[in-house]
Amino acid sequence: MESKGHADPEGEYDGAVRAHLRLGITWRGFQAFCQQELEIQDSLFMAPGMIAMFKDVHEVRARWGYTAPGEHDAWIAEAYPDELTCYDLNAAIKKWLRANNAADKSVCEVLQARGFVDSADKKLAVGPAASFLSHTQKENPWELYMCMSHLHLGRRGLEPKLPIWVDACSLRQCANNEFRADEVVHLIKEIGFTYVSMDYEGAYSTRSFCLLETYAAVVAQQPLSVREAEDSFWCCNPLTWCCCIRMLPCYDPGFAAVDSASAQCWSPEDKVKIDEYIAKNVEGGHVTINQIMDREAVRGFRQKQLFLFNILCCFPCHCCCLIAKITCPALRPWVWDSCTSV
Repeated sequence: MESKGHADPEGEYDGAVRAHLRLGITWRGFQAFCQQELEIQDSLFMAPGMIAMFKDVHEVRARWGYTAPGEHDAWIAEAYPDELTCYDLNAAIKKWLRANNAADKSVCEVLQARGFVDSADKKLAVGPAASFLSHTQKENPWELYMCMSHLHLGRRGLEPKLPIWVDACSLRQCANNEFRADEVVHLIKEIGFTYVSMDYEGAYSTRSFCLLETYAAVVAQQPLSVREAEDSFWCCNPLTWCCCIRMLPCYDPGFAAVDSASAQCWSPEDKVKIDEYIAKNVEGGHVTINQIMDREAVRGFRQKQLFLFNILCCFPCHCCCLIAKITCPALRPWVWDSCTSV
């Protein structure tokens, strides 16, 4: 998550997570909300419950008008002229909340009060979040949608079809003083399952809130799953064509080293608050954050390669590599995680 304009609430934090921050939305509910309320997502083909896409960026911006001259979010069109991002999603949600006289509430609060039901699963779409989704805002909402679909199916003991904490719907987007470092650390510990969408370009590692969220899950010893986003799989280097080669311990995925001290927030005040929190509460400070992120990035990359191996390799290759993985102590732990490594 990245926070724009959410400084710490006034007063000392008492250790209790506010009730509205515990709410999440199901994947089906999120899809229905984007289609029916925001009108920014379309179904494709004959599988409306599974395959969907977001509308053209210019159509979305024209529909909600948040990039018009003088609007608070006009900067989005300047920074991303031809790209639809999660900033656009959040900006459209702000417009929707104000249009529904709910500027002091989150999407989850509004939908919960309505008794919003997703038609596919025939269940309430909003409830206590069972998983926390950590991502950057510069990614296309499609990436957010796909991450939620993975959690919808269930992972590593997580039950399927449960509500997901996602900043677009769980935060009060129009409110000031909504998000603070110490509260989100407690929130992540309470929810108990964190799913990280880490982009291959490394933008995730440059955002202070994102680094804090991953750290919070690790120190809380709660389940953490890292989804390394799609990269240029079919590049000019033949060695990268084989997922077996890509998951060898000697293969360098080429991630840039994490430098949490240089990570940024949209709000300079938030950056100061997070750095103060790290200095006060994290043993080893930014060095510890960097080590955790470097480790989790590589772990997520290896898990993805193992998943590709299990679904793409031919039978002889599968057998040979399976023997190698079982024989090699460095590879053996990945074998047993293959079914949950998407």
